[in-house]
Amino acid sequence: MIKKILGASLVVGLSVGLSQAALMEDFESYTAGTSIHGLNNWSAINQTATQGTLVSALNSPLGPAGSRSMRFNDADATAGLGNGLTYRQVNGQLVGGIGAFSFDFMATVNAQTPQVLLQLAGTTAVQMTITPNGGGTGVVRYHNGSGFQTIGSGLSLGTWYTFTLTADVNTDTFGLVVSDGTSTVISGSNLGFRNAVTDLNRIAFTSNAAAGQTGADYNFDNVNVVPEPATLGLVGLAGLGLIAMRRFRM
Repeated sequence: MIKKILGASLVVGLSVGLSQAALMEDFESYTAGTSIHGLNNWSAINQTATQGTLVSALNSPLGPAGSRSMRFNDADATAGLGNGLTYRQVNGQLVGGIGAFSFDFMATVNAQTPQVLLQLAGTTAVQMTITPNGGGTGVVRYHNGSGFQTIGSGLSLGTWYTFTLTADVNTDTFGLVVSDGTSTVISGSNLGFRNAVTDLNRIAFTSNAAAGQTGADYNFDNVNVVPEPATLGLVGLAGLGLIAMRRFRM
């Protein structure tokens, strides 16, 4: 079975061999301070001059050496304006009912609840919120269809983390490992989807806040999607807290 993954507020379509990563994005090819909406099939929703995603001259230290990441920022208080949504699409690359998705993440403020979605078109399978906080008390939650459940805590502001998710549409469940580059901070398995889906084709970065709210400010980098059979090796490494997938280059 061929599977797909896509993301919100940025969209990308990519076709590669089944033995290759479906998506490997480190944002190094873009100019700092610019939007990549419309470039390489990325798209941004509700992007304004003060809300949305711009290429940042800040690189995650957890991945390859570089000088770029993507900054999600919202300072637009326009009443009724929906949250920025950045997503990317990968077509026909996740096979065997399992796909792995990883990204590096760092928040500078605790505002508007950063959110990551895995979807099939407009149907959300994985809805995960990230609430960083001072003193290492930040929490990661997911929606299982009945409500938000806590996966774990231990995140701090200003610290980069690698999130690795393995999603299985055969069981409508996913697993998560969050690493600080040295050890596993948060992990969970057999976490239920919000909605059952037959496939995944979107990866989305946004915030879980009411329209018109402001304050979100976070960066993401080294976004990777890996199909089977590479996923199986990644799952084993993730269990050991050795998250190296985003560093792999074909």
